[in-house]
Amino acid sequence: MSNIIVAYTYLLIHKITHERYYGVRYQGICESHTPEDDLWINYYSSSKEVQKLIEEHGVDSFDYEVRRTFTTVESAIAYEHKVLRRLNVINKSNWLNKSDNKAIDRASSQKGARLAHITQRQNGHYDAMSKKGVAIKRQKLLLGECVPGGKPFGFKDSTATRKKKSLAQSGKRNSQYGTRWITNSETLTNKKISRADPIPDGWLPGRITTKHAKELAET
Repeated sequence: MSNIIVAYTYLLIHKITHERYYGVRYQGICESHTPEDDLWINYYSSSKEVQKLIEEHGVDSFDYEVRRTFTTVESAIAYEHKVLRRLNVINKSNWLNKSDNKAIDRASSQKGARLAHITQRQNGHYDAMSKKGVAIKRQKLLLGECVPGGKPFGFKDSTATRKKKSLAQSGKRNSQYGTRWITNSETLTNKKISRADPIPDGWLPGRITTKHAKELAET
């Protein structure tokens, strides 16, 4: 049985409203793209409710955590369904999940994840990271400083990998491209608008952080 991680579940907590979201992610995950490299770096959840809060308050308004990793997409989907049903999220107002339904057929996603892994191995995109990462991870596992499936503690991406990540988020590939943040001077809330749109009355350019907003409210 393969030990390649192809999916993971995650938990999001909105710092302002304290609402929660539990989800599953299974696209593009393999040895060279771990869950820790993906969540809140390349992936910001597919939930419309989460996206709405991000638009209003920004990505920094969420705490996030990878909860569990999986070697099959089916097991990840089944586990997500089990957790959502156990938590009874659809009947609780503090959860953003609107359903606890399990997808019926996503076998193609499993196949796609494994094909992506094979392609990256053939292209040699992760060989350097893999060799160094495996050596460090084995040592950290022995010391109890790392768990199976997690990114090795103390491991740092190579310069080439950091450049690739930076390039992946540059220009039109960046989720912020063509937009800008503005802040309401009275409610101290943030939202994004198109750079071509004028700033509405009562709003200022820039974004205010939750910590800053709290400090202003106390003054």
